[in-house]
This record gives sequence, C-alpha cells and structure tokens, in this order.
Amino acid sequence: MSWPHSWEGWRWETIFWGGGRTRSKTGSKFYGWLEIGIGIYCALSLQIIHWGSELYVTIARASFPPGPLTHLLRLFLAGIALLVPTALMGGTLPVLARLWVRSIQTTASGVATFIP
Repeated sequence: MSWPHSWEGWRWETIFWGGGRTRSKTGSKFYGWLEIGIGIYCALSLQIIHWGSELYVTIARASFPPGPLTHLLRLFLAGIALLVPTALMGGTLPVLARLWVRSIQTTASGVATFIP
C-alpha cells in the first residue's frame, strides 16, 4: 500500500518507533529499552492478569447480568492487557530494520536477515 504524500510522516512505525531517529547510536539503546520493557511486562504478567481478573469480577458483578456482555467485557480487558507487550514486540523489527538497512534498495534483503 502506498501512502499519500501528506501522510508520509504519520505511519505507525514513524509515530511510535522513532522514524529516522532510530538509525543513530541511540537506536540500539532504544531497541534495548524495548526488550527491557518486554521483560518487565513478562515478569509482571501474572500480577497484571490477577489485577485484570479482580477488575473483571468487580465490574461484571456490579454492572452486568451473566451473559454475552460479560464475555465482551472479558475480551476487552484481555485486549487491554495484551496491548502493551504487543506494541513493544511489534516495535522491535522496525527498530532493528532501521539500524540494519542502509538504503531503500536493500530493504527486503536487510529485513529478511531477521526472519528465520
């Protein structure tokens, strides 16, 4: 998909993962911080799931009778819990590609080195 010229600076990769800034020395630090964030979330995941479960029970008992709405609430809370690690993991490949790929002509072969 090609982006309209006026949207060029508004792609998700550019907004969330630094765009051109990640090519410098700080790009490898940024990648390191992404990996540290993933590790921290992993370490806290059992507690986050516990908090989500408590929140679900509290909201479901107070607001909804048993039925389809409680399932939607559970789905919504699970999506919220997965949003942070998914965003962090999704940011690692664009950041690595920015560090590794030196020109637009070598993008495909450069990114392919990271995919088994």
